[in-house]
Amino acid sequence: MNKVEQYIEKQNKIILENRKKTLIALDLTEKEYSPDNRESWQYPKYDYVNGEKRYYKEVAIQVTDEEYTLILSKAKQVEEIEAKEEQERQKERNKTSHSIIKKWIPVFEKPKSEWSSLSEDEKVDNGRSKIASILRVVAWIIGIVAVISGVVIAFGTESIFPVLITFGVGVMEILTFYALAAILDYLSELTSIARNGYKYTETNK
Repeated sequence: MNKVEQYIEKQNKIILENRKKTLIALDLTEKEYSPDNRESWQYPKYDYVNGEKRYYKEVAIQVTDEEYTLILSKAKQVEEIEAKEEQERQKERNKTSHSIIKKWIPVFEKPKSEWSSLSEDEKVDNGRSKIASILRVVAWIIGIVAVISGVVIAFGTESIFPVLITFGVGVMEILTFYALAAILDYLSELTSIARNGYKYTETNK
């Protein structure tokens, strides 16, 4: 046997082993039973034949070259179909992840009265305190006054401490007024729930 024949024989063995592995991966196998019916690393599986326990291994079935070519062709087609279906599923998941998320928010409504007018029935209590709104406006006014005062003091003195004190007092007053406004809103919301009840409405997040 010359070198060319040796090379071809070696390549044929590699191709044959790959062919067997491919068929096994595609679950095109058959059982080859142990000749001495003993368990080993070569024959790890077993089943029962006529009530007798038989050890076996899975080997690739025998196919012709034409059949093997057809098998590979069909396997490739199925692989492409599965890849396309996975892409479609991924698109659907992306659409879901970017879809509008909705949440429920409470809307407070006063109970309808038999003697009330239509316009009164349509009034909605939003659970917000009017005094709290006024306090927030006052807080902004104090902030503006503090800024102006700080600028005036800065031009009238060489020390920066009076300016810092003015800004600090202004910030503290703003925070205090906003805290009081938040507390009043919270109490107003609880009062609305206790007196009027509430329902939920859907809105986009």
